[in-house]
Amino acid sequence: MRRVGGLRVAALVSAMAAVGILVWLYGADIAYVLGLVPTTNPYKSAFADAPSQPPDPREQPARAVIATSGPIPKSQRMSPSAVGGIPKGRRLVIPRLGVNVGVAGGDPERALSKGTYHHAGTADPGAGDNVVLAGHRNLGVFSLLYRLRAGDPIILYWAGKEHDYRVSKVFDVGPTDTRILEQSGQERLTLYTCRPREMGDKRTVVVALPVAP
Repeated sequence: MRRVGGLRVAALVSAMAAVGILVWLYGADIAYVLGLVPTTNPYKSAFADAPSQPPDPREQPARAVIATSGPIPKSQRMSPSAVGGIPKGRRLVIPRLGVNVGVAGGDPERALSKGTYHHAGTADPGAGDNVVLAGHRNLGVFSLLYRLRAGDPIILYWAGKEHDYRVSKVFDVGPTDTRILEQSGQERLTLYTCRPREMGDKRTVVVALPVAP
């Protein structure tokens, strides 16, 4: 009798452990599908509050190598951001995914433990080159990065100024592919995270282009 009871307890513990692993791996996706992820920008922004633009049917399929892209067409540009409501410091907001996290440089691990890491040697927003941010695939950070689609808005608040971008492409690369960090003399925002979560051997990458006022 005791043996049967012990087996039941062991089975229950195993089941709870399995559920815990599933929640750890897919908790953000479950929340997203159930509509529990807030998809609004907490700051005042005419750009963020506007609907996403549909993908351009002429756009090439996503590839594992970033191709040189031109500026956002005028037909996809939004009006200038509303004045006011700019948060202090550096923050990344992705309304579609409910992401609102800080951006830090310096020590990568410390930055990633608090939000996203601004890669050393990559550009600041507005400097006319590649701004690269990394984040763990954690709830509220980059768990849902792969769900972004062409045209989705991304807002980067930096030193009291709002920088607006639209997603251009989403794709995967290998863990040693450093081409996503390259500077090309063209403004763009590059976000990436590991895939699958933290122990993955690939990277999910999002490239977004600036939206001119």
